[in-house]
Amino acid sequence: MNEFYEWLYDSFARPRIREEAFPPDYQEMEAEWLASIESLSQHERLLSQDMMTNVKEFWGERAFAYGVQVGMMLLDGLPIKEDLMEYIISPAAQ
Repeated sequence: MNEFYEWLYDSFARPRIREEAFPPDYQEMEAEWLASIESLSQHERLLSQDMMTNVKEFWGERAFAYGVQVGMMLLDGLPIKEDLMEYIISPAAQ
């Protein structure tokens, strides 16, 4: 990932993410995961938590970077490939 996008994400997006605002399904899965890792050894628990944190960071940075790129394209009036439209604008909104 471009270091600039990582810096933008770390400086602006991540501090504003409130996990309590995530959908209820996510909240339930996270609570179940947290309960299930209690039975692991300390090493396995730390490994599991580190992995989950890394996954969140990885996908958060990617989603943020794609959002910045799409926003720049829309602001600049650049043409957006039709095959990307379904990922940018939901079919219902189109």
